[in-house]
Amino acid sequence: MMAETKAECVIQVCGACQLPAHEGTDRSPTDGERVLALCRDLVEEAGLADRVAVRSYTCMGGCKRRCRVNFSAGDKWTWLVGDIDPQKDGPFLLDTLRTWIEAEQGFIPKPDRSKGLLAKGLGRVPPLDL
Repeated sequence: MMAETKAECVIQVCGACQLPAHEGTDRSPTDGERVLALCRDLVEEAGLADRVAVRSYTCMGGCKRRCRVNFSAGDKWTWLVGDIDPQKDGPFLLDTLRTWIEAEQGFIPKPDRSKGLLAKGLGRVPPLDL
């Protein structure tokens, strides 16, 4: 059995989230689980599975901007985005992921940020190893 290679970065997904339109409903899978599946599919289809891990977390807070996704790596800026719609935001997520991976230390200068990132961005956190 081969040892699993460690990914250089991770997409963190709030798996328990429901979008406001579905709040209070018994919806399975949750919108967060749908975002998780979308992220896994995007990473696989883009040929990035050896570089990017996708992980689900029960709750990442920020419930006013649901279905949160974070792009994170120890040596890069972490980007936090919310209001992810699993049916519409695949292109946005893939574009943001690619831009973030290619950006020096993961910092995306304001002129290079997509309209989606400007609208859905919740914040960013500096790298841990500065």
